[in-house]
Amino acid sequence: MIKKIAMAFVFIIIFSNLGYANVNKSFDANVESKRLDTGTCLNLSLVNPINTDSILIGDSFQTILKNDLKDGKTLILPKGTLIRGTVSDIKQKRRPSKSAVLYLKFDHIVTPNGRQLPFKGSLFNMTNLTLDGGIDGGGNYFSELKRNCQSSGDILKTTNEWGFDSGEWLNGYGKIVTCPVAWIGGGVGALGYLIGDSVADLFRKGKNVDLPKNSNVDVLLTNPIDVPTN
Repeated sequence: MIKKIAMAFVFIIIFSNLGYANVNKSFDANVESKRLDTGTCLNLSLVNPINTDSILIGDSFQTILKNDLKDGKTLILPKGTLIRGTVSDIKQKRRPSKSAVLYLKFDHIVTPNGRQLPFKGSLFNMTNLTLDGGIDGGGNYFSELKRNCQSSGDILKTTNEWGFDSGEWLNGYGKIVTCPVAWIGGGVGALGYLIGDSVADLFRKGKNVDLPKNSNVDVLLTNPIDVPTN
């Protein structure tokens, strides 16, 4: 009697598994998908602003797809598809003029039918990207020194133009007076700005990474994704 019950139990398990397999096979046959290969570019837009002065490691962020993603005429992901991520690391700003660096990790895509697909991507085509994939807030002391030199050059250019434009009196002979004044004044002003701001930058902290809402974020896929299309 026990032997018959055991054999009946075995038959029930076998037929149940066969039925489950057939259901799954039927379900899989109806599912169509398109593959997004490694290296596919996604043009995204930030839903919420990010600033390293207020956000913390582990905080989440959201982006949306800016354009329809198609394979021929087949729509893979529509415009507005949600891509979520987290802040993986932050290097805070410090002296002298060392800006913050922000690291973003993309986690998953939320398809229009509510499915969540694992997503891995790396940032590209953004200004101030570091070699290890972070977003730099604006550089370091040497970057500030370069900007100071450019600003000093702008001062010299502006005063030089003033000297020529202001000396048109006396048939242009007024430039004999205005140009030397402009050169001396511009030189003193430019040198004073360069030295003064460069010294001040030694004691300043750098800039935060500030990504406003709707900032463009371009991402390259680092792993392929099979996206259901029905």
